[in-house]
Amino acid sequence: MPRISVVMPVWNAERYLGRALESVVSQTFRDFEFLIFDDGCTDGSVEIIRSCGDRRIRLIRNGRTMGVTATLNRGFELSGGEYIARMDADDVCLPERFARQVSFLDNHPEVGACGTWIGFIGDREGEVQRYPADPPDIQCAFLFGNSMAHPTLMLRREMFRKAGLRYDPTRPWVEDYDLWVRAARHFPLANIPDKLLLYRLHPDSVSFRKSEEQVEAARAVIREQIGWLGIAPTEEEVALHGEVSQGKWRREGKFLLGVLEWMEKLKRGNDSKGVFPEPAFSAALEERWYAACAAAKGLGWWTWKTFRKASFACRGGIGWKRRFRLAAKCVQGSLNPVGKG
Repeated sequence: MPRISVVMPVWNAERYLGRALESVVSQTFRDFEFLIFDDGCTDGSVEIIRSCGDRRIRLIRNGRTMGVTATLNRGFELSGGEYIARMDADDVCLPERFARQVSFLDNHPEVGACGTWIGFIGDREGEVQRYPADPPDIQCAFLFGNSMAHPTLMLRREMFRKAGLRYDPTRPWVEDYDLWVRAARHFPLANIPDKLLLYRLHPDSVSFRKSEEQVEAARAVIREQIGWLGIAPTEEEVALHGEVSQGKWRREGKFLLGVLEWMEKLKRGNDSKGVFPEPAFSAALEERWYAACAAAKGLGWWTWKTFRKASFACRGGIGWKRRFRLAAKCVQGSLNPVGKG
């Protein structure tokens, strides 16, 4: 059997499909099967796939449009490789992607899946989305949004099978985010801190067409994690958590105190339930708290006195001055894309 099964659903993607196919078949790591699912295409996508002529490609016809979640679960069942690699029909793999991920997973047998950083093409051309690399940081970051880019994932098939992990069809738009959050409770997840995939944002992608639905669905995943801490958040707390997650800071004393109280509440919940690993959890709270304080710098000395009150502060091994600067630079506007469906 091949080392990797590459799973790619396709629905009317003829505009970008050719470049996506070429980026997979030209990988420097060659030992893979390429499962491409025709999810009811009505354009020229199937003809483009057939014209590729690579023997590793298996074109599988769903017979009807099943949607991404059901198609990916079918891909899990039909895959024979040790690893399953995700790919979208409008993205581009950089040549060393598979080789780097296989090497990482071979050398870290405890890790169930690894992703990578992404560069953007289309909208936000040239930008790079950086994700936390270490498993504890990834798991803690999930409380504020998706910290793994779906089309970059390579996972260990047998580990997911034994844990009974599949995409949840009741979580459309964030089926990947929901799966990684659940998987992180079974085994470590990691990201390779390098750009190994070009992620295309365009008006036809789910990130554009279903952005509001995606944000609401992600909020449900976040609310579920907050519940694991023994907290039943109010609507005001949910809204505040959303602002913190998206880096929507306000230069208001009331807002700053609200953030502090909420971060303290999350810390007490985790101290009681032990859901998220320490000291990574305190560090995650710390970064967002300092970013909120940095955005409120117009409040002057009052801000300085306020952010020193945080009980979770300065536990990440980095001096507060450096963390204060880094948080303002790295956390603002940090809502991560949760996938294109």
